[in-house]
Amino acid sequence: MSRAASDMSQTGREIGLGRLMLSLAALGAAVYALVGLPHLPTSLPTPPADLDVQLQLLVQSPTGPQLDATIFALCWLFWLGWVYVAATTLLRIGVIFGERIAAGTACPRPRVSPLHLPPRPHPRVAQFR
Repeated sequence: MSRAASDMSQTGREIGLGRLMLSLAALGAAVYALVGLPHLPTSLPTPPADLDVQLQLLVQSPTGPQLDATIFALCWLFWLGWVYVAATTLLRIGVIFGERIAAGTACPRPRVSPLHLPPRPHPRVAQFR
């Protein structure tokens, strides 16, 4: 396979920035509507005295508090992952924008005003050139 063909197949699988931002926003809104934002626990959890029995109950027939703790942990896991993806996406956008500014292609050329013209050489220096 030629390099051009592999480059085309590579870009065909990439997700666009607009689609990525839209899917991040939609997923975040859906989870926010479903479970809300994560909250901090009011107290530190204490391990139960009969840990083996509690683990068996959790696997076979979980109780209400066990399900609440599982939903709490999954909510935190989701939001941490969501923030990671959003932050790395914004960081990538910033790096690309910074590279384009450094290369001089991201923003239009500024208009030249008389206040920002390059300094003229002194007349005596100019005569020796």
